Amino acid sequence: MSAYSEAVDLRPSNKKHQLTLFILFLVALAISLSPFITVPIIGANLAFIIMMVLELFISLYTYNAFYPQKNQLCIINFKKALPFVLIFLFIQMLPLALDRSFEPTLLFSYHDIPGIVFIVIMTPFFEEIFYRGCLFDVVCSLCDSIGAGQGRVAPALITSLFFSVMHTQFFSLYQYISVFILSIVAIRVRAITKGLLFPMMLHAFFNAIFVLAIYK
Repeated sequence: MSAYSEAVDLRPSNKKHQLTLFILFLVALAISLSPFITVPIIGANLAFIIMMVLELFISLYTYNAFYPQKNQLCIINFKKALPFVLIFLFIQMLPLALDRSFEPTLLFSYHDIPGIVFIVIMTPFFEEIFYRGCLFDVVCSLCDSIGAGQGRVAPALITSLFFSVMHTQFFSLYQYISVFILSIVAIRVRAITKGLLFPMMLHAFFNAIFVLAIYK
């Protein structure tokens, strides 16, 4: 049994629960995209605050209702997850090492505390629940129904492709590839640790390295 197959144990077998996960994912997706509509109407600051509050609310509800696995933060899981910290670090540092002209498209300052908190803390929490949690589980169920989900490779690839495409703020192929790999690795970590806490931590580490690299 592959590591991706082990993830099956984490997802609800009840079809009603799977439908609920899909609906929650769609709601979360709508919240993430809401600034495209709300910014012209209420301004960027208020639109950002509303989005953050709604994302926090739906994330907490979904995690507590469907993914409250216990005993995830143990030494064994730390040892399993440690190699992926190095993988994430390598992914983030590679363009800086190979291309000295590389300039990230997003810039931060030390005064942008809300933006940093959102990217380093809230975004990993939100995205792991709804991409590596809800979306991955729903795609696993769909693949099972058509006989294409064995090994969970197909659901992992589909989930990761959708996750990377949704990062519309990116402009370079490297950035899309990096978040695609991030998603694949996070799914693997979820499978071997049987929960979402370590994927959240690794995603937060990934984003923190990104923010540190582009401070101005």
